[in-house]
Amino acid sequence: AYTAYSFGASYSDGGAFGMYAGTMPENAAAVAELAEAELRRVADEGITEEERDRALGQIAGSSALALEDSDTRMGRLARAELGTGEFLTLDTSLARFAAVTGDEIRSIAGTIAAQPLVRVAVGDVSRSTLTA
Repeated sequence: AYTAYSFGASYSDGGAFGMYAGTMPENAAAVAELAEAELRRVADEGITEEERDRALGQIAGSSALALEDSDTRMGRLARAELGTGEFLTLDTSLARFAAVTGDEIRSIAGTIAAQPLVRVAVGDVSRSTLTA
């Protein structure tokens, strides 16, 4: 995979969690299997403090940089209004992220991993290629 990340979409009454990877069609099934295996690993074993600290650092850095762009700031305001109706300062948001424990991360990963998972592909990938 040349890029991989996870994302969430939260609304007042629902949401979604996804994992994305850009890869060559012939690698699609293997990459999807690896992503699903990592989700199961986190559900079973949790994450290390080092992994948690790196994630918090990435969130803090990218969030601070994003505030420099007016489009991103407006998008943040819109997501806050649509999602919860509550706008949080950057410091409050980061404090809430920092308050999440490793056990809570393991628990939510378990909840997600227990749901039916769906694979979606765009490009020259057939169903048989994606599930091979």
